[in-house]
Amino acid sequence: MSAAPAAVRGPAEPDVRARARKRLALVAAVPPALFLLVAFVGPLVRLVLASVQDDDGRLTLAHYRTVWTSGYYVDAIWETLVLALLVMVTAVVGGYLMAVPLARARSRWTRAVVLIAVLSPLLTSVIVRSYGWLVLLAPNGAVASLWETIAGSAAPQMLYNTPAAFVATTHVLLPFAALTIAPGVAAVPRDLETASTSLGAGAARTFFRVTLPLSLPSVTVAATLVFVLAMGIYVTPLVVGGDTVPFLGIRVYQTIFQLGDYPTASALGFTLAVVTAAGTAVLLALFAWLRRLGGVGAR
Repeated sequence: MSAAPAAVRGPAEPDVRARARKRLALVAAVPPALFLLVAFVGPLVRLVLASVQDDDGRLTLAHYRTVWTSGYYVDAIWETLVLALLVMVTAVVGGYLMAVPLARARSRWTRAVVLIAVLSPLLTSVIVRSYGWLVLLAPNGAVASLWETIAGSAAPQMLYNTPAAFVATTHVLLPFAALTIAPGVAAVPRDLETASTSLGAGAARTFFRVTLPLSLPSVTVAATLVFVLAMGIYVTPLVVGGDTVPFLGIRVYQTIFQLGDYPTASALGFTLAVVTAAGTAVLLALFAWLRRLGGVGAR
């Protein structure tokens, strides 16, 4: 008796398993997709609808014209971009300096101390940290006393201005940069750095030609994360810098709670989302160009 032809046999076992895995993956993707739909897409749609309707429910772009023609809002858009970029650069540079000992410290105790220093701000409420800066930068605070001791003159006003908001915001977002960069630094093979120095390259050249390019993907993620958070932050700038600091988040807060203008606040909030998305796209394109320039990820 001859065996059955291969053409009439049942489907191969690997194909059945592959289809089962695909169905399981689709089923597993349903809950997060529903959560994203409810928690993000739904509110975003409501925000857009509120921004294009007048008091009678008719479609209008008047609220967007207010946002893009009023100096009160236009100045805030540009200054928020500048401040977010400055916070991003400062946090990434500081985060990289913290990430190196965090990733490469030979002693477990040294690594533990650095990790505690990085994580400790995240263990405290952002409001508590903001009020901590309020105490430090107060006219009779520690910073003013140190200034008077060193300079021998009265300290300048350190609160309720843009520099104070910049410093406090950078402090709040610095741990995010350090924790994101550390795995990228740890993944850089030490043998490549040793080979670079053995071929005559100094420490600085080895860093800029070997270590930094290879850790650039983690720097990209850190910079993008800090930029997005800095664009939308408002609690820390409001507490430390006051309501005159031109952060878009503060402008949205003022438009809602002081002016009671919900449609304009909705238009401003959607504008903030669009500007943040555009800025993120530019940053990702810039870092992709830098990676190609450094040969990272080149094919």
